[in-house]
Amino acid sequence: MTSLANEEPLYRLRHIYAGHETMRTPAMLALGLREVELPSMTSLASTQTFTPSSDSPHAWKRDPRPCLVTSHNLDKTGRYVYHICAMSTFGGEKLKADLAEIYQHFVIAVSPNQLDPDGPRIQTTPAWKAPGQWIMAYPYATKLLSDEWADPGTGVTGFHLSESMFDILEYEIGARYRELRKRMRNGGVRKHLQEDLKACHRSAVLDA
Repeated sequence: MTSLANEEPLYRLRHIYAGHETMRTPAMLALGLREVELPSMTSLASTQTFTPSSDSPHAWKRDPRPCLVTSHNLDKTGRYVYHICAMSTFGGEKLKADLAEIYQHFVIAVSPNQLDPDGPRIQTTPAWKAPGQWIMAYPYATKLLSDEWADPGTGVTGFHLSESMFDILEYEIGARYRELRKRMRNGGVRKHLQEDLKACHRSAVLDA
């Protein structure tokens, strides 16, 4: 296979594109769960289906979601693999306390989201419109990206984070990852978080 190492990355760092995996992908990766260990999701829209993906160990989502590219690297075939932070409204303007604990730990409000008044807030350029938007500060590798994210109402594209905003996100990514690793040294905490996530997906209707 011809190497693509001399080609430029298709997706730019700090920019937001359409992704095709569910929010449970980063949640399961953080907790060491496999797809088969979670119950089936109830979808908000009949157009959404969840099937295994050859590029992801977890679930594919037909309807795209916004995803921020945090880094990229070349795989053994010379193709770029992108690390992303997935974004979601979780089906509406949900309070942070309404989410599974693993989501509570990693999500950061995207302005104008006011549902976490005491937490940090990420501001995009141009400004985001959806009032209940979250970004999950847990990057993971994917090949399932497509076009630049377009605002559903206006069609505006080009959403990205400034360097200073990206620095805030990177700090939160590191701090929250280290905190979770420390907490999960206690096997009981890991088990509790896993069971809480499973219960969330049994009982809740989420945009996941």
